[in-house]
Amino acid sequence: MLRSVLLNNAEALEGVVRLISPGACKMSSRRSTRIISAAATFICKSTMAAVFAGLLAALVVPSNAAPARTFDADVIRDWQTSKLFTLAVAEAMPADKFGFRVTPEVRSFAELMIHIATSQAERFAQMSGNPAPFSVEENSQKLDKADVLRLLNQSFDYCIAKLNSFTPVQLQKNYEVDWYERPEVSGREMVTAMFVHTAHHRAQAEVYLRANGIAPPTYRF
Repeated sequence: MLRSVLLNNAEALEGVVRLISPGACKMSSRRSTRIISAAATFICKSTMAAVFAGLLAALVVPSNAAPARTFDADVIRDWQTSKLFTLAVAEAMPADKFGFRVTPEVRSFAELMIHIATSQAERFAQMSGNPAPFSVEENSQKLDKADVLRLLNQSFDYCIAKLNSFTPVQLQKNYEVDWYERPEVSGREMVTAMFVHTAHHRAQAEVYLRANGIAPPTYRF
């Protein structure tokens, strides 16, 4: 494109010079050459400046432009649904049953909910390179139903906010994990894995409800 502009302008200059009578302008061929050369240089510099200005304008993002999202609205909505569903399952269990275990070897209901909250928050913090928003022991006996619900809310709000702020580099980067036959995963795989992890343990929690004669909330997605 630039070459075409220069050629077109050079031909125009040459045509102008041909229209000028040698007797009228009394211009030597050497001087004509210098004028054409100077005009061509001016055109070249002007064209390059215009091209550079155009590129710069395309690269500069207006201050009022919305930042690009790394996840579609559907993904954000799925996480919001997961939050509401998990809270509904936790709400369904009576406060005096939060220490219930289906068998002695497994987590209590409260520990299961705490595990959901801490796991997803810690992994999202790992991806962002920041400390986890909270530190709670799964077997903490100090947390009652209200505390666990508050922790779940905090965890989901933190993770959903992070979905809107992760960079493409953070999603492509690999992170160390301690999963079965999976020493590391990419950031995007981590987001999917934690979504599935929460669904896995939420389904376990529904078994705890059934064991106590409580119908779980209606499935939602």
